[in-house]
Amino acid sequence: MEAGRPLSGPAFSFFQKEGTGHNVNTFLYIITVVIWGTTWLAIAFQAGDTPVPVSVGWRFALASLALFVILALQRKLVPLTKENHKMAALLALCLFSNNFLCFYVATSYFPSGLIAWSFHLPPF
Repeated sequence: MEAGRPLSGPAFSFFQKEGTGHNVNTFLYIITVVIWGTTWLAIAFQAGDTPVPVSVGWRFALASLALFVILALQRKLVPLTKENHKMAALLALCLFSNNFLCFYVATSYFPSGLIAWSFHLPPF
């Protein structure tokens, strides 16, 4: 796909006005805001008797399984080299797992409003 060219095709036609790609960007932005903006709710509800690492592990295991199934159904799985697997694992640990471990632990010590406010900062 060329840089700057809007997404097109049947998958995007239901929220795209003819001749523009702005609705795709708006839709993707709204989805990102909704997901990132409500993640703290899932963290607050999930924090409890279960140890934090177990909660984070289950959450990411289910998410990775769902992503794998979606990619397999769409036939978009990309074979990775050994080096790529190492980088993917490092990215997952540093960017996602450790981040969520900190937020799960923080829900035990800080009010949910402060957690929600701080959670909105990473994508921006």
